[in-house]
Amino acid sequence: MLEQDRNFVKGIINMLIASAFFAIMGAAVKVVGRDFEAIQTVFWRNVFGTLILFVSFYSRPASNKGGRPVLLVFRGVIGTLALYALFYNLATIEMGVAITFLQTSPIFVAVFSHFFLKERLKPLAWLAIFVGFSGILFIFRPSTTIDWTSNVLGLLNGVLAGAAYTSLRGLRNYYDSRTIVLSFTLSGLLLPVISMVVGAFVPVEGIGFILTRFEWPHGMEWFWLALVAVSALAGQMFLTKAYSFEKAGIMSAIGYMTIPMSIFIGTMMGDPLPDYWKIMGILLIILSGMIISIRKNR
Repeated sequence: MLEQDRNFVKGIINMLIASAFFAIMGAAVKVVGRDFEAIQTVFWRNVFGTLILFVSFYSRPASNKGGRPVLLVFRGVIGTLALYALFYNLATIEMGVAITFLQTSPIFVAVFSHFFLKERLKPLAWLAIFVGFSGILFIFRPSTTIDWTSNVLGLLNGVLAGAAYTSLRGLRNYYDSRTIVLSFTLSGLLLPVISMVVGAFVPVEGIGFILTRFEWPHGMEWFWLALVAVSALAGQMFLTKAYSFEKAGIMSAIGYMTIPMSIFIGTMMGDPLPDYWKIMGILLIILSGMIISIRKNR
């Protein structure tokens, strides 16, 4: 087998492993979400994540050029708010649908890059964006029986994640990748603390996606919270490794395997199977993301 073919296979294997870990993370969030509001899960996830990063910095100090502090803070705050929405949806709706909303982010990255970074989009890219938004409407259409908060937060998850990923383009030449992640984990500690402090004095019924009260984990809850952090970190590690073996567009397209994995795991946990409309919407979003990812890297 040629070296290029071996790298292609290694890239696929690493991306599939990354997708599996992200699906496991979603399952852990769903389990712990039975006892905790999403904000608390975000907080504990970033407690573990920050500790791991500090150990990493101790063993190998970061090398930062610096110069974009506002954008760095923006990336952290936007990423945390996206995590608020994702974790809320993972705990309240079907796991596969929640992950599909997250996977709309490439659509918004393309739109933001066009309007804010002045990147030119070809007709095929615009067609892919149209297909992606059509998929979102297919998922929204049958969901009148579901709390519309979940639908709106799902869409917001894709928008905010897209903005966070777009901001990476303005940061990668100025900061160590771990510093960028640290801005996210520190925001993921500060914002939940603010939410929980305010939630201690304000009624939080019906707005648990933005305010909550602090609760101390007990027993197996520590295990599930640790699994959220560890699986997310493992997913990122294998994701990074996959991109080192093969073109980003191809790996991004394979990354959509997280969706069927999440649907399978969610079904095993008691989620209903997606109906016809949701299946159509999911397939359209996957098609849109694959076209955008592959065309962008050709």
